[in-house]
Amino acid sequence: MFETETVKRPEVSLVITNFNGRKFLPKIIKMLEAQTYQDFEVVFVDDGSRDDSVNFMENVSFDKIVLKKQENKGVASAKRVGVLASRGKYVMFADVDDEFEPKFIETYVEAIKISRADVVFLPVYEVTANHKIRVELPDFSGFNFSTLLLTGRLQGWFCQSISYRQLWTGDLFTDGINYAEDLLAWIRMSKRNQISVFFDTKAPSMYSYIHQEESITRTFTIQAFESQWKSVQSIMQECTSDVENGRKFGKNLLLYFYAQSLIQRDSEVIKWVEGFLLSRTALFKFSFLEKIRIKFKLFSIRTRFRNILMEWKIIK
Repeated sequence: MFETETVKRPEVSLVITNFNGRKFLPKIIKMLEAQTYQDFEVVFVDDGSRDDSVNFMENVSFDKIVLKKQENKGVASAKRVGVLASRGKYVMFADVDDEFEPKFIETYVEAIKISRADVVFLPVYEVTANHKIRVELPDFSGFNFSTLLLTGRLQGWFCQSISYRQLWTGDLFTDGINYAEDLLAWIRMSKRNQISVFFDTKAPSMYSYIHQEESITRTFTIQAFESQWKSVQSIMQECTSDVENGRKFGKNLLLYFYAQSLIQRDSEVIKWVEGFLLSRTALFKFSFLEKIRIKFKLFSIRTRFRNILMEWKIIK
């Protein structure tokens, strides 16, 4: 039966994707139940989990959950399913292995209503095994949105954002793109729409983005590198009006991966990635010094120093 206009839609759709995250589900349900803002739905998309996730979610009594299931196609596909199933005026995102405060949804809704922007970004905490820091948002008013993303000045994590659902139309997600899928979606959205973006620099941080050691962003294997390269190619293809920054983004992302593989000291991965990078020196316009640093495996020094600096910023 088709939904009529008299059916009340929730104001917010919170999209959560999951793959084998059963151990995190009881905690996230408690965080959802504790929300001070109540006019929301949770579009929970299970991406072909092989654990007991689906059975658990089918038996949860929390009545705001809309459960969607699919075969394992990756996080980008799961998020596309989530936004297409959303019915709210606004769309927000969360991951099952992250944490958020009771005023998470309330704070984000208040921010977008006050700003009257199409998309609003708020500060979040970034958490690893060694540090927890608040990812500040400088006042980026007047800056080009895509340029901020490509230059790394704005992380662009979905969990930082709230936006109008109408923006999430078209093919913003690509199956198989499981790394930087959020950045790719924002770039595509900004190309196809004249969107206003507001950065709420003074908002309290209601969300903690937790880097799990087993996540793709913390995995440095040949397979993970190939996944990153696929993402880089897609992002560079979208940057027809900003080719230089697109190329710089791709180069910096792949060099970061290379530095992390050096730290992990996996000789097979190091050799493979090194050969890959050196075969594409023309594409990424590596300088002579960068070529030397790759050839003599010197790229881990700066990354190690950066990691130490981040540890000094621990928040108790």
